[in-house]
Amino acid sequence: KPRDALPADLAEDDRAKALAALLALQQSLAQIPPAAELLARVERDPRDFAALDGLGVRQLLGGDAADAMQHWLAILSMDRNWNDGLARRRLLDAFRIANDDALVSATRRRMSSLLF
Repeated sequence: KPRDALPADLAEDDRAKALAALLALQQSLAQIPPAAELLARVERDPRDFAALDGLGVRQLLGGDAADAMQHWLAILSMDRNWNDGLARRRLLDAFRIANDDALVSATRRRMSSLLF
């Protein structure tokens, strides 16, 4: 992990956590199909959570945090434990990465209502 190479006081810094989340998402792109294929899969099956997740990753990295977060919220609303809670973890990473306090705040509230 990139954060492991940092001094202890920096490894827990919010900026280091955001950078680590961003790097992990970028590395996951190698296994994610192109967006057009993912969209076609979701059209055929709105419960294709792997496709929704892949779209979320592509959109977040492409600068569309709002749509990305909506995909992960959709997964949570249908199956909050899918893939060992991956949608929740993706949202937490997106909260670290997104530069939109209002979006993050609203999405946190929605996520909370789905989980509790």
